[in-house]
Amino acid sequence: MDKSLISEYSTQVMLLNNKGVEFLGKRDLLGAFHHFLAAYTLDNTSVISLQNLSAIYLNTERFSAARLLCLKALELEPDNKFVKFNLATALLGMRLVKESLEVNKNNTSEMETEASFLHNYGLALSLNEQFNEALEMFNKSLELNPNSASVHSDRGLTRLAVKDIQGGLEEYEIRWGSLFRGRTWEYVENNNIPQWKGENLAGKKILIHHEQGFGDTLMLMRFITNLLVQGAKVFIAVPVALVRLVAKVYEHDNVIVFDWESDQGNDPVKELTYPSEVKGADYHCPMLSLMRWLGVEVGTIPDNSYIKYESSTRKTDKSNSKLKIGICWASGDHGIALARRRRIVPLDYFFPLLEIPEVELISLQLGSGRELLEAVSIQGLSPLIKDPMSMVADFLDTANIIKDLDLVISVDSAVVHLAGGMGKPVIMLGPNPRCWRWWGKTTGEPWYKNFKIFQQDQSGDWRNTMIEIVSHVKETYFAKDYSGAK
Repeated sequence: MDKSLISEYSTQVMLLNNKGVEFLGKRDLLGAFHHFLAAYTLDNTSVISLQNLSAIYLNTERFSAARLLCLKALELEPDNKFVKFNLATALLGMRLVKESLEVNKNNTSEMETEASFLHNYGLALSLNEQFNEALEMFNKSLELNPNSASVHSDRGLTRLAVKDIQGGLEEYEIRWGSLFRGRTWEYVENNNIPQWKGENLAGKKILIHHEQGFGDTLMLMRFITNLLVQGAKVFIAVPVALVRLVAKVYEHDNVIVFDWESDQGNDPVKELTYPSEVKGADYHCPMLSLMRWLGVEVGTIPDNSYIKYESSTRKTDKSNSKLKIGICWASGDHGIALARRRRIVPLDYFFPLLEIPEVELISLQLGSGRELLEAVSIQGLSPLIKDPMSMVADFLDTANIIKDLDLVISVDSAVVHLAGGMGKPVIMLGPNPRCWRWWGKTTGEPWYKNFKIFQQDQSGDWRNTMIEIVSHVKETYFAKDYSGAK
């Protein structure tokens, strides 16, 4: 090819990439993508174009595609430190943590002055449960970029993972810069209700409100008792699915609909209908911040059986009844942005439990994930799993099902927090990497007793985990010969 033509192509490729970077800076990902793609089309050996395209895929959490582009770029330029950085980020997004760590380790000498690299490396270390090393990386990253909210957030969660509750929660307050703020925040700000920061609550009114997931509220609602003991009048704002349960636990009428559905755009936005008394509240506080301002430490977390329920009338003599096991195989669908945090176990992985004599499986699955049960029904296997959930409206209904069960086996979801809070025996299929709160690794301590965790060997692979659980159920509830004899 003519040298002048090559030079012209090179100039065009550079201009297209530069323009794409401008679009990327304005968060116009589509505009950036088209320019980077056009540059790559002109020259499919352009490493910078491949690097930029991989950045677009990282921004849209299409990690597998980003990984492939990085591998192609490294074939052309094996020592490119920025492509290696993108590759490590893609691998981390795919939850290939050890692979990401290896790439980061080999790239450290080239990138040790890059704050984003140190952050990414720290996050990989944290997910690999190398928490102290992770904190060192986060500290180095913050030395270079002290105002990074994302690094502070990840460092806060890592501090929580090493049981530094107060330090972790203090730093994690930064979450409100990026975390979804429900309309409750708008309400308290419009009514000039300050956030509680540990002030004396005797004779005061305080509005406690839901944040993040159902499981978080079910786990954290135990601390409301601490406020009542102080003599506070407590209003509790939770999603409608939790209203009846929370009202029953605390036996008062000051439980308010958080209006989460409207917040998420599923319903028309309507005016919040809080009681007039709430307008005169002295304070408000999101659920997780309660732990901070109550000065909670590991040894001061209240007993787990705080979700009270009436004793079951079902016979407990195992010689005359089956072992009733409730199962939940999918956590909540949090949308595209949090899809990688979702836990879904193939439903047929639970079927070996039915090979144990005198076991009965009861579905505890609501919402997304029930399609797996429908698929089982199409196969004519519906009698294998009882499904009372079609009649369930909220968590109180679910609790009324759980109270008659002998055991709950579930992914890390709201169901384990509900059953754990009721004091029921729980076996949790633990994700890899695990959430900061499961300090016991194999137990639910200090949150729940009679709670066992079986963590998967690697992200996405539940087969061995389920085999271990089936074996545990046989050994714990039945004779060693698995004949069904108790």
